[in-house]
Amino acid sequence: MMQIQAEDPCCVGVDVGGTFTDLVLLQKGRIRTAKVLSTQSPEQGVLAALAQAGIPGSGEESITLTRFCHGMTVATNALLERKGVPTLLLTTAGFGDLLWLARQHRPHLYDLTPIETDPVVMAVEEVN
Repeated sequence: MMQIQAEDPCCVGVDVGGTFTDLVLLQKGRIRTAKVLSTQSPEQGVLAALAQAGIPGSGEESITLTRFCHGMTVATNALLERKGVPTLLLTTAGFGDLLWLARQHRPHLYDLTPIETDPVVMAVEEVN
């Protein structure tokens, strides 16, 4: 694959999952993608995806990133599956019930006995 032109700024988005690390790069209206196997060290998977997309490494040549977006499917899944350590939601005062209220997506919005699910977080703290 051709190297990215160092003089042209670009945007990069990366998602680290349990199996694959995916990357999307946008430079001068062109899109490049990369998909590599995730590693025990997430940063190594990100570096491998960057290399596969043609981004120069840590040598003398460098690129200008105007935006770098990073997502961790691994972390999101751990939270939703309630694996790992208990989670705390730290929120602005007055928004402590945000997860309880959610988006009110339920079959019968005005049913006084909705089916409740376990909370995603174990504790909520509000700060001013």
